[in-house]
Amino acid sequence: MSPLLPSSSRSGGGRRLAWIGLVTGCWLACLTPPVSAALSWDTVAIDRTAELGASSEEFAFHFRNTGSAPLTITSVQTSCGCTSAALAKQVYAPGEGGELKVTYRFGGQVGAQEKVVSVTTNDSPDHPTLLVLRVKIPEIFSVSPRLLWWSVGEVRAEKQAAIAINPALQAAVTLLPPDEPGIDARLVARPGEHGYVLFIQPASTKETRRARVDLRIEPAGLPAQIITVYVLVR
Repeated sequence: MSPLLPSSSRSGGGRRLAWIGLVTGCWLACLTPPVSAALSWDTVAIDRTAELGASSEEFAFHFRNTGSAPLTITSVQTSCGCTSAALAKQVYAPGEGGELKVTYRFGGQVGAQEKVVSVTTNDSPDHPTLLVLRVKIPEIFSVSPRLLWWSVGEVRAEKQAAIAINPALQAAVTLLPPDEPGIDARLVARPGEHGYVLFIQPASTKETRRARVDLRIEPAGLPAQIITVYVLVR
C-alpha cells in the first residue's frame, strides 16, 4: 500500500486542483460565444411617391434574427393613428426572417409626409429601432384661399378663390348652388392654366353671414370629390 499523504499535502493538492478547475472554466467560458438574439433589417427607411388619387400606401420592412437565441418583438408603435403595423408573429428563431407590414392611410394629407414606426425587442429593450417611411402624395387639386370674408359694412366687392387641377388629370368641375340665398357665385375657367377662378359676392354686408359654396370635381378615372370655399361676413 502507498503511504498516506500528510494532511498538509492533501490540502495543497486540493487547492491546486481547484485553481486548475477555475482557470479551465474561465478559458472555456472565453471560448464559448455568448447566446443572444440580434435583429437585423434590410433597410430602416423607405421613400416612395404615391399614385395619383391613391388613398393609402403599404410598406414591408424585412428583418432577420442573426443571433443565436430566439428573438421576441415586444412592442411596435406608430407615430400617428393614420399608420398601422402588423406582424405575423412575435417570436423568431435564430436565422429566421420575417416582415413588418405598415399601412399608411392618407386621410386627405398631401405633399411630403414622414411617418415613424418604433420596434422594441428582447435583445435591446432600451434602444428601439426606428423605421421611417417617407411618402410624396400628389394633389388632385388645390384651393386658395379656402375662406373669403368681408367685414360688416364693407363695400360689397367680388372676391375670388383659385382652383388648380393637377396637370396630369383631366377633370370636370361644376359649381353647385350655395347652401343659402344671398350669395352670388360664378366659376370661370383659366384657359391654358389647367384651373379655374371662383368669384363670390354676398348680396349684403350689413350683417354677419356664414355660408359655403361647393364645387364638384370629377377627375377622369377617379372618384368625384367636393371642393368647399367658405364665405364669412363679420
